[in-house]
Amino acid sequence: MQARALEAVLLRRDGAASQEERAARLALAQAAMGRLRQRLAGLARPEEIAFARRLIADYEARMTRHSANGSRREVLDGVAETERDLRQAAIAAERAELHGLRDSQVINEDTLRTLEAEIDHAEALVAGPAPVR
Repeated sequence: MQARALEAVLLRRDGAASQEERAARLALAQAAMGRLRQRLAGLARPEEIAFARRLIADYEARMTRHSANGSRREVLDGVAETERDLRQAAIAAERAELHGLRDSQVINEDTLRTLEAEIDHAEALVAGPAPVR
C-alpha cells in the first residue's frame, strides 16, 4: 500500500472519523487496483482487458474523490450522487420492463424471479454506502 495517499488524507482537517474512513477507502482502492493490474497482465482477450481497465479507472475515480478536500470533494460527491441516481433510474426501468413482460405473459414467474434476483442484487450494489462527509 502507498503511504503517501494515506498520509495525504490523514493530514486533512475534516474530523478524525471521516479521515479514518477516507484513508481506509483509499487503502481498499489501492489494494483492488494492485490486484487488478496483476491480473491484467495475464488477460488475453481484448474484451477482458477493456473490462479490467474500466474497473481500474473506477477505482482511480474513487481515489480521486476520497482524497479530495473542500469544494472539490463536494463536486465529486455530487457527480457520484448523479451516477447513483442514473444507475437507480436504469434499474427501475429494467424492473418495470421485467414486470411488463410477465404481465403480458412473455415470460413466466420462474423467469421473473430469476431476473428479479439479479436486479435486486444490482440495486443493492448501487445503493451502497452514504457519501463520505
